[in-house]
Amino acid sequence: MRLPEQYTWLESESGPRLLIEMLKLHGTIETPGAKNNPLILQWAEAIGFGHVYKSDEIPWCGLTVAYAAAQAGWDYAPRGNPLWARNWLSWGISVARGEEMLGDILVFMRGSAGHVALYVGEDETHFHILGGN
Repeated sequence: MRLPEQYTWLESESGPRLLIEMLKLHGTIETPGAKNNPLILQWAEAIGFGHVYKSDEIPWCGLTVAYAAAQAGWDYAPRGNPLWARNWLSWGISVARGEEMLGDILVFMRGSAGHVALYVGEDETHFHILGGN
């Protein structure tokens, strides 16, 4: 799966490392129905969460960021559990809204849950992100 035309320039981007690793995962999709994408399950095994993460029907945005962070050589388990999107709020250095930069982790609140992905841009009304799920 190709990046949207306005973001194909990311394919030649040389950093940040987390973004480079996330770009390698772009295009991964879960398997519809009862089956699972074995690649997503391999990510969970690789970061030591295979005993918890058993199905790609479980939200995998946090898993994707964790796997990319591990591949970049960084801590990948904020608060001990990268699978919970809101735990990524404690990772790294917080920046004020409006000061986001390429590759920053964004956490979105949704009821008691959330979503986590990397910042790649924005327009007047939306952030543009790169992530899983």
